[in-house]
Amino acid sequence: MPINVLLIARLFIPASIMLVAALWVKASVPCLRETLVISRRSVFIALTQFCFFSALVNLSLIELAVLFSTGPLFIPLIERVLYGVKLSLPVILTLLVSFTGLIIQSGILEEFDFQWGMGFGLLAGFFNACSQVSMYRASKIKAHSLMINGISFLVASILVLPVSFLMVDSSTSILPISLFPYVILIAVMGGLSIGTQLFRTSAYRKAISTAELAPIFYLNILISALMQFLFFDERFTSHQILGLSLIVTSCVAYSYLSVLKIKR
Repeated sequence: MPINVLLIARLFIPASIMLVAALWVKASVPCLRETLVISRRSVFIALTQFCFFSALVNLSLIELAVLFSTGPLFIPLIERVLYGVKLSLPVILTLLVSFTGLIIQSGILEEFDFQWGMGFGLLAGFFNACSQVSMYRASKIKAHSLMINGISFLVASILVLPVSFLMVDSSTSILPISLFPYVILIAVMGGLSIGTQLFRTSAYRKAISTAELAPIFYLNILISALMQFLFFDERFTSHQILGLSLIVTSCVAYSYLSVLKIKR
């Protein structure tokens, strides 16, 4: 499908579903000040998705996954610079070990070939970190999670609308004849995105900073690998198992230390 259609659908479909659901449950509409805080995140969502889909045209999926996964590394630095949040040594160590595991698991170093598209992939990771920091701030608003995330995605879809026309590729600018399978896949993607946003908002409301949850983002890699094994009969090499083990060990150790800290 055309990359610009996917970009708009990635944002507009979840926004529509969440806002309709918010009205269904009679969620209150945020005031102007709260809307501005929510919309601040929309800018970073739009930049993240634009850079992500721009990089997706030129990079392999594993290259983009590694670059996009640099996002959690930026979160503690952004919070430190903008909000003066103290850098936690366990967070920094967990992020570094998890990212090292990601590099090993991907095997990207064995066949590294620099491309300019990697710049977009790295920017996608950075803007995603900015989006998560903004999401943490927005989660403290006393508004329903559906309303917060619905407005964020709706404004982001409006922001990417003009630039999406710059992403038209003549080789993929014609919609396929049978749209039904693609509509189903996009709807599933939208539903999964909604689940991510709602659970993440709930987690941020209980966290004391964005960086506190940053290491857990690397568990996405483990879950993806597990799904590949269960549904696509994927077999892993020794270096992939080593990388995944580092990610799991570091995230579990960090979670265990967090529990001990709370009990104390």
